[in-house]
Amino acid sequence: FVLLLPVDSFGEQDRAAMEMYLGVLGVQAWENMMVLFTYGEMLRGRPVESHIEKVGRPLQLVLDRCKRRHHVCDPNAADPTQVDLLLRKVEECFPSSLATRSHQS
Repeated sequence: FVLLLPVDSFGEQDRAAMEMYLGVLGVQAWENMMVLFTYGEMLRGRPVESHIEKVGRPLQLVLDRCKRRHHVCDPNAADPTQVDLLLRKVEECFPSSLATRSHQS
């Protein structure tokens, strides 16, 4: 699963609502989830880790549940390799899941 979160404020209310909605997927969903931050241009070149620290505990809790797996996408970047980088990161984070799925096809 890929959980899309915009790079802006993320508070306790957001976290609680998200946990409630994702709860229907079961605990195992968190084991197979990564956060994809959208609107990466809002970071203005700052590392995403400093943004995570600045936003605070609610976002950190979500990332902890996802085993700190995350990626940033900047739709305004002229870099055509963004999708390739995202796919590579997904493969790195979930190698056994992808292997299992490809054998099931």
